[in-house]
Amino acid sequence: MGTSLIFTYPGGDAITITDPLKRVYTVTGSGGYGYTLTFKGYQNAGRTVSVSLDANNWLLPGQFALTRATAFPNLTPQLYGSQGIGAGGPTHIYLPDNRFYRIWYNNYGEVARVDLPTGGRFDYEWGAGYGADSQGLAYGLNAVHRRVTKKKVYTDAGTTLVEETNYSRASGSDPVIVDRMTPGTSTVLTREKHKFFGDPFLQMVYTNDPVGYATWNDNLEDWVEYYSGSSTLLRAVENDWEPRITYTWGSRTASYDPRLVRVTATLNDVSPNLVNKEEFVYSNDAYNNITEEKEYDWGSGSPGSLLRRTVTTYLTTNANQSSVNYATTNSIHIRNLPVQGVLSAIVS
Repeated sequence: MGTSLIFTYPGGDAITITDPLKRVYTVTGSGGYGYTLTFKGYQNAGRTVSVSLDANNWLLPGQFALTRATAFPNLTPQLYGSQGIGAGGPTHIYLPDNRFYRIWYNNYGEVARVDLPTGGRFDYEWGAGYGADSQGLAYGLNAVHRRVTKKKVYTDAGTTLVEETNYSRASGSDPVIVDRMTPGTSTVLTREKHKFFGDPFLQMVYTNDPVGYATWNDNLEDWVEYYSGSSTLLRAVENDWEPRITYTWGSRTASYDPRLVRVTATLNDVSPNLVNKEEFVYSNDAYNNITEEKEYDWGSGSPGSLLRRTVTTYLTTNANQSSVNYATTNSIHIRNLPVQGVLSAIVS
C-alpha cells in the first residue's frame, strides 16, 4: 500500500478514505457546502466535523449586498450583471465538541471575519490590487485583482485588539510589504519585505493567451528582508533557483520544474555584516530529491568556510524485495525514501 490513500464511493455523495494506517474517514453531504466528515478518535470514539453554508446569513453585519454590475461597474460586457454575489465558501465549521468557526464574508464574497471557537476573532480588510480600478477590476483584462490589505486579531468578539498587520504592494516589480503594527496606531513594530518572481497582474494575461505560458519561476520568493520598525534592516535572506530542465525549439525556450539551489543569509545588524549560505545539489535524481547539502559558516562580508556536507542516497530498485522499483511501481510509488545519509564535518 505504501503511502497511498484509497478512495471508495459507496453511493450517493458519500466518499470513504482509507489512509496507510487503515484509518477510515467518511465524507457525506448533499452538495454545495453541506458536508460531514466522520472518523474514529481517541479510544475509538466517533468524531464528527461538519461544514455548512447559511445562504441567508453570510454577509458581514453592516455591509450591503452587491450585484455583479454594482460590484464591477466598469466590466464590459455586463454578463449576468443583475446576478447577486454570494458567499465564497462555508459559513460554519462545526467541531466534534459542537463548538464552531463562524465565517463572514464581505459583499465581494471574500472572507471578512472569522469568529473562533475560543471566543477570539480574525478580521480581514480587502482592497484593489495595483493595475486595477477602485473595485479591483484589472484594466483592459476584465479580470479581478483584489487582495487582503489588513488583518486584525482580537482575543474576544471585537473589543480587545492584540495584533494588527498591514499588507501592501505598489506594483508587480515591488516587494510585498508586511507591517506589524502597534494595535490601534500607525506605529510599525516590525516590517518584512518579500520579493517574488513574476507579476500577478501579468499572469492574468496568460489566461487570455491560448499559447501563452507562465515563466518557470513565477511566484517563487526571490528574497526577504526583516526590519525593526519600518527602516532598520536586521536580516536578509536570498534564494537562488534553477529549472530542472529547459526545452528549446527554434528560437524559443521553455523551462520548468524549479529547484532551490542556494540560500544566502545576511545579518545586517552587525558591522561588518555576517553572511552564511546553504547549497543544495540534485545530482542524478529525477524527482527533486536533495542528494547533497553543503552548509557554510558565518563570514565577514561573505560566506565563511564549509562546515558540514551531507550526502543522501535514495532507494529505487530494492534487491531485498524482488528488485521492485520503488519509484515506478504504482503499488508503492515512493520516490523519496532515503537509504543512507552521510554527514561530514569539515574541520579547518
